Amino acid sequence: GGVVGYEQGVVSNCYNTGNVSGNDFNVGGVVGYANYTVTECYNTGIVNGKNHVGGVAGKAVSSSKITNCYNIGAVEGDNYVGGFVGYGFSVAVENCYSACIVRSSGTYYGAFIGFNYVNNSNLTNCFYDSSLCNPSDSDVKAGVIGKTTAVFINGEVAYLLQGTQEEDIWGLNLGSGDYPNFEGQKVYYGYEYCDSPYKKYSNKVLLENNSEHKDELLDGKCDICGK
Repeated sequence: GGVVGYEQGVVSNCYNTGNVSGNDFNVGGVVGYANYTVTECYNTGIVNGKNHVGGVAGKAVSSSKITNCYNIGAVEGDNYVGGFVGYGFSVAVENCYSACIVRSSGTYYGAFIGFNYVNNSNLTNCFYDSSLCNPSDSDVKAGVIGKTTAVFINGEVAYLLQGTQEEDIWGLNLGSGDYPNFEGQKVYYGYEYCDSPYKKYSNKVLLENNSEHKDELLDGKCDICGK
């Protein structure tokens, strides 16, 4: 792995930007073999291996939990190749995404998880860039959500990844063309003004509901939205 080969403890707030390659099993951009907790980590380097190759973890087993991680580096391998996890065995993954090209010369590969051994891995609120790669059968069965590149960079995915988490983790500087990350500004979703006809994504706090303007202060501006 780009950070850890065989992980048995907590891997947190780590990243890899270099290319990772291996000639055997379990090659990952962050962790080769995930056996416990991986959180708030990411990979941007190219990952190349033979079997069990993933953008974040080559192989992840039932004792592991991966949360708030992402991969945007290309992933290449033979069999069991995934943009996020190559081979999963009852792994729990939450609030994560992969946005990369995945190439395989063999079988079982896809945008997020190459192969789910018993199709019972708990993948919650996870996404892949459908403009770059097609999903695997395991992605479809696990409910991993495909979003286009345009949706990834417009703030929607960053907003969904953050969800109801109390700690601010995911952000994106809108207009930058970047993917969701841990350094960008928080993304809000709502109405810009009381009379706005539609909601939008913004780095500014927005209104949850639209309504008529109110000017009880009689200063010519709405007391709620300032318009």
